[in-house]
Amino acid sequence: MNEELPRVSDIIGRYEDTTWYDEASRERGTIVHRIIKGLLKGLWIPKHPLHQGYIDSFLGWKEEMVEEVILVEEPLVCVEFGFRGRPDAILKLKGDIGLSIPDWKTSASASVLMKKLWRLRTGGYRILAESNGYKICRCLDLLLNVDGKPARATAEGELLDTAYFLRALDLNRFLNG
Repeated sequence: MNEELPRVSDIIGRYEDTTWYDEASRERGTIVHRIIKGLLKGLWIPKHPLHQGYIDSFLGWKEEMVEEVILVEEPLVCVEFGFRGRPDAILKLKGDIGLSIPDWKTSASASVLMKKLWRLRTGGYRILAESNGYKICRCLDLLLNVDGKPARATAEGELLDTAYFLRALDLNRFLNG
């Protein structure tokens, strides 16, 4: 049943302009996500010379900001709205009363449209997390730096992003149904 439900990435992906993604950027994103997943799960990960700057950028942010790792790339389902997804992580950040959903980004730049779609994606992840009992206080897109400089949050998801995501989900059902 869950496999039949649309994924957050499918719902949002139909609006993305993927022509500026090349094979190298896809591979970079996949490798960096896998390494971060391992690091957050407490695994020893060897250095990756080609992408070490992104990893160092993440590690600096993690050291400064992360208090506790709650979940890493685990599949979640929202029964109420009928969709599924796999957020990069759910974390407790230092000083926060709730949890955060970061979305790792290795893109050097992105269009205004892409940044809005990033927010919709984390809006969908917020709904998934909250429907599974996690109290989310913020969503953010974390731009990792190729040179290892500190990562920076490029946007903090707003509650309105969840409403827009649900509209995209309804449109997805209409177009596919």
